[in-house]
Amino acid sequence: MCNDNYGKKWTRDETILALSFYYEMPYGKINRSNKYLQSMADLMQRSLSSLIMKMVNLASLDESLLCRGVTSLPHSSKLDKEVWVEFKGKYEYLLLEKERILSSYNTSIKLTNPKVKHLPPAIDLKYYTPKERLVLVRKGQDFFRKAVLSAYGERCCMTGIAVPELLQACHIMPYSKCKSINDCLNPSNGICLNYLTHKAFDLGFISIHKTTKIIMVSDCLKKHPRIDETTKNWLLFLENKSINFPERNMPEYNFLEYHNDCIFKS
Repeated sequence: MCNDNYGKKWTRDETILALSFYYEMPYGKINRSNKYLQSMADLMQRSLSSLIMKMVNLASLDESLLCRGVTSLPHSSKLDKEVWVEFKGKYEYLLLEKERILSSYNTSIKLTNPKVKHLPPAIDLKYYTPKERLVLVRKGQDFFRKAVLSAYGERCCMTGIAVPELLQACHIMPYSKCKSINDCLNPSNGICLNYLTHKAFDLGFISIHKTTKIIMVSDCLKKHPRIDETTKNWLLFLENKSINFPERNMPEYNFLEYHNDCIFKS
């Protein structure tokens, strides 16, 4: 479907949707072959080219991309900048606004996987309506997963494995220990790992140094009575190597510090 609407000004709601799409996919997949973007452009009655351009304009405001030398044409509007600042680091509000806007389109498109965890009991949800709580519980994990995997280009940050079925979005500070909903959803509290490294990370056998981003391997693993050659080749080989940095949402110091101090078996 072609919806050019040439010259039609972007609204705040449309810009918020474009921002949420930007967080949920690798920068390299913001292109015309992306079927998800095509379906969203049709839903918004925008051309695919227009939606892509809006996402690229928003990307030009992302300091993490600029630090990596990724540049784009600086055609962001005043509204783009306002929306970027408004939702910077406020992922729960972005998710709620996205769902509000999508519901206004009365769409039947399935956007998220409802089989997600409940929010940890430590988080106070009294400031949210029942409908907002449902969104945060059912769709928050899906947003987190997409945002983390897309930030790392859908590759394990330790091994480089890129088979989607073998990858997971791993919380650095465990989901159950997060003090706020935003910490649960924050892509900077996540890293992309394969199943084995994810399990080893959760158990504290490996960690990432809070300042150098170097992979650390626990002595408990090295001295494990049942350590085998395969495990040595897979995990001990990672020691002192740097992680592959994400395109955006670099792991934050405070989350890594928690993992280093409270989970890693040093």
